[in-house]
Amino acid sequence: RTLDRLAGAPSICPQIANVNASVDPDVRITSRGLTPSSEAIASRALSIVLYRRMGWGEKEYLTWSQKLLRDQVAFVTPSKWEGESVARFAFLHPDTSEELVRKILESMRD
Repeated sequence: RTLDRLAGAPSICPQIANVNASVDPDVRITSRGLTPSSEAIASRALSIVLYRRMGWGEKEYLTWSQKLLRDQVAFVTPSKWEGESVARFAFLHPDTSEELVRKILESMRD
């Protein structure tokens, strides 16, 4: 019943639909948020981009990632794509600046 209501709501992600299937109808999440006392103020947005540093393997990505985190620059995780080690950038904050992305990419040159 709730899942049918959510089918036309593009701002609702599958995880919310799963939660809705198991909670009381009075607190189910809709495109406006938790009804009736809250509302979503921005649609969901997630961008994931993979970057490759030529010549790097898993060890280099891990070392680089740990340094970015230790220096409180960013949390960029090593990942695998088609069996190859790569850097996975997940842009979660809508105000992530191009300057920060450049700084992170430039740090791969070191």
